[in-house]
Amino acid sequence: MHLLSFFAIDAELEGNEKATPDEMADNLHKLLTLLDNEKILKSKKPFIYCDNNFWMNHILGEKYAFSEYPLWIANWDVSEPKVPASWEVAGKSWSIWQHSNKGRIAGIEVDVDLNWVRT
Repeated sequence: MHLLSFFAIDAELEGNEKATPDEMADNLHKLLTLLDNEKILKSKKPFIYCDNNFWMNHILGEKYAFSEYPLWIANWDVSEPKVPASWEVAGKSWSIWQHSNKGRIAGIEVDVDLNWVRT
């Protein structure tokens, strides 16, 4: 087992219901810039966590170079995840793939998310 240390920004609509895709892109970019400028994560880049449908419908992804950040994609019950165009056109893919929300672990009574990590 390998332990991973990373930080992810979960791009979701909750709390941003009235934001346009342009505003969502601006806000995400501002947060990423703040983290970088303040050296909050030292030299590590945060992951962007989302699903392709959310990204395509709620974030104007081509506005900024979001593909410079590692992608943690949620796409359940498929043989290969759909990667947002922002990463695809840059020739990049996912770093972490959340492939299921139906995992079982001994001692945990509810389903857990399952992820594949590219190393």
